[in-house]
Amino acid sequence: MLKLECQDTYLWDSFRDSDPDAFSRIYNLHVQALYQYGSKLTPDTGFVMDCIHDLFVDLSNHRSTIGTTDNIRFYLIRSLTHRMIRAMKSHNKIRHDTIDDYPFLLEAAFDDTLDEQETTRKKRHYLRDALNELPYRQKEAIYLRYINNFNNEEIAQIMGINYQAVRNTLYKAIENLRKSISKEDFILFLMVLRPHQTLPFF
Repeated sequence: MLKLECQDTYLWDSFRDSDPDAFSRIYNLHVQALYQYGSKLTPDTGFVMDCIHDLFVDLSNHRSTIGTTDNIRFYLIRSLTHRMIRAMKSHNKIRHDTIDDYPFLLEAAFDDTLDEQETTRKKRHYLRDALNELPYRQKEAIYLRYINNFNNEEIAQIMGINYQAVRNTLYKAIENLRKSISKEDFILFLMVLRPHQTLPFF
């Protein structure tokens, strides 16, 4: 089986060579992840869907001139992030495209009706509170690193900061979490982060 990087390179090159099946496959493979990520930047789901639509229209129209990539999801999320920030700036939703100017709406929520032991219920609430109290950019870095499995260089390009700033942000996020949860609970914490948003038309 081809490695993911090789699969992505082949699929992306096929798309750039005007293969309609490749374009459809890229859309179907990644549109949910794009929607989930975009919905963390703004609660306006209609705006998110419009930005995703415009992104794929531009990709289709300029497929012969866009660059190569061996990580399609990174390419798409980076492109969507920059597109959304530009659009939010033009609508005066944010002032600048810097690290502190837009929120990241990642929160943990639990179903308290679940039949579980009291200790487990308390632990889940500790995890929720630990995540919800993180600064926006720390939430975003955690989400990109541990949910989307991007490396620090990729995260830097998505967030518009340098490599060292990513390392510092992740370090601070982990330190903040460790004040509330143990290393053993970190796995449960990552399960809490798993995205639940789905496109309304899927």
